[in-house]
Amino acid sequence: MIIRSIVVENFGRFNSRTFEFRRGMNLVTGPNEAGKSTLAEVIPAVLFGSNQVDRFRPWGRSGCSAQLVFERSGRTV
Repeated sequence: MIIRSIVVENFGRFNSRTFEFRRGMNLVTGPNEAGKSTLAEVIPAVLFGSNQVDRFRPWGRSGCSAQLVFERSGRTV
C-alpha cells in the first residue's frame, strides 16, 4: 500500500492543501519554515492519533484535519 495524497485543512501552516505523490521515491524540498516537517507529522497523526492537536491548529482557527489517500492494486482508500 502506498500513499497517493495527503489532504490537510488548517493543519500547521497549510490552510487548505493537497499533496499528490507518485509511485517510487518522492522528495519533499523547500526553504526553512516551508512546512516539510509539518507534512511529515501528518502521517503518524492520522494513523495513530495525536495528543498534541493544538500544536498543529493555526491561531484563530477552530480545528484542523488531515486525510491520507492510499493505493493498493490500483484501488484507492
